[in-house]
Amino acid sequence: MPSFRKIIITGVSLGLLGIGGIIFLIYFTKPTLQFRWLFFFLSLIGFSGFSLPILGLIHQRFSPPESINESVLLRESIMIGFFANLLAWLMIGDMLTFALFLLLLAGVVTIEYLIRLTEKSQWRPNRE
Repeated sequence: MPSFRKIIITGVSLGLLGIGGIIFLIYFTKPTLQFRWLFFFLSLIGFSGFSLPILGLIHQRFSPPESINESVLLRESIMIGFFANLLAWLMIGDMLTFALFLLLLAGVVTIEYLIRLTEKSQWRPNRE
């Protein structure tokens, strides 16, 4: 498990960068196509950044220490950012329903479960 101080610093700095960029976009730009893509990029950074410390706390409390490293936390936080972007994309087109939200959530959780299962099944010798 990585140190929680690194996780907090990285998560808060990414989150503030993303949310600050979105606030800048809302107040100082016109809603054109390139700024819409910039919105999705900044929201990915913001959601990933703010979910990183929360995931660190959850894994610190409920996971065995040898099963979590930086790449797992980063992958899961980026997946949360992509999920939030997907929801925002569907909300723009008025296509998001509660049933679709639940199906997408089940798909993302299943993908993460299968990735973790694959990682757990690979043999690694002890590095003590």
